[in-house]
Order: sequence, then C-alpha cells, then structure tokens
Amino acid sequence: MSDEFVITSERKDIIANDFGIPINSVENLFQNFVKLRDQIKDHYLAHISRVLETYFKEKTGNREFFIECKPFRVITPGLRGAVSYYHPLHRFTINYNNNLPERERRINIAHELGHLYLFANYCAEKGIDKSFKYERTTEPLSSIFGLYIISDKNNFYENLAASDRNHNNWQEILDDFKKLCPSMN
Repeated sequence: MSDEFVITSERKDIIANDFGIPINSVENLFQNFVKLRDQIKDHYLAHISRVLETYFKEKTGNREFFIECKPFRVITPGLRGAVSYYHPLHRFTINYNNNLPERERRINIAHELGHLYLFANYCAEKGIDKSFKYERTTEPLSSIFGLYIISDKNNFYENLAASDRNHNNWQEILDDFKKLCPSMN
C-alpha cells in the first residue's frame, strides 16, 4: 500500500505553515479525526445503510426511523452471524457476531439489510403492522438482496489492495450467501 496520502509529521508542519495555524491546533484536530476514522470500521456497509434508511423513511412516511448495527453482547454457540429486529415506528437493529471474520460479518449484515428492504416494501403496500412476521420466502430474497450489495461493493473495491472484506470472485459471494439459507445446504 502506498504512503502517498498518509498524513505525516512533516505534512502536518506544511499544513500549519500553509494555513497559518499553530501546529498544536493541526495536531489536535488530526488526533480527533483519527478517533472518528477508527470508528468507521464499526459501521459496516454504512453507505447502503443510510440509503436504506432514507428509502424506509420515504416508503413509510416515518421520518424518525434509523438503522443501528451493534455486536451481540453475549455470543452463544450456534447463534447466527447476525439477527435483526424491527422496533415499530422507531428503528431497525442489526446485532452481529463480532468474532466472525470481517467478510462474514459483512455478508450477515447485508442479508439483514435485505430483510429491511423487503419489510419497507411490505409496509408501503400494507401499512405498518406491528404483529408482522416474515414469511419463509424472505430468507432467500434477503440473501439475494445482500448478494447484490456485496457484489456491488466488491466491484467498487476491486482495484484496491486485497482486503479481508473482499471476495476473490463472484462465486465466493454466491456461496457465502447460500450458506445463510438452510434450505440451500
């Protein structure tokens, strides 16, 4: 990986000089930025999540709705990689297994976002029903939607250096999503 864009001490000095700002202000601002940057890794598939938040708000008219992704508090053997909960008229929570490799976490979260997409369309057609339970058919559809998300992300990151989050090929993506559907195994 190239160091072309790394902010070094020398570059901080240049920034301070070029902008006429004391070096300690430049350094403090950089340290605060680093704290924010480090949190990015905890916001899996953040761009598609924000798009789906907006989509849900438009489909349902619920302007207060938001999505949150949080690791499981307790990891139980045999527990799925992620589960989601719709809190009526409030939020969609995705709990995920933080012990899984990065790629598997992303697969599971993308699958759960597929449930939200399907649910948003259900709400738009039927109105919000607090007793709604998913039919069995949403499992493969949620995986297919997740497959589209991950394929698109891999395409976006294709020219970047190899990463644990990326698949080597499309078949690997398909295989990972098929694992989430018990009827496909």
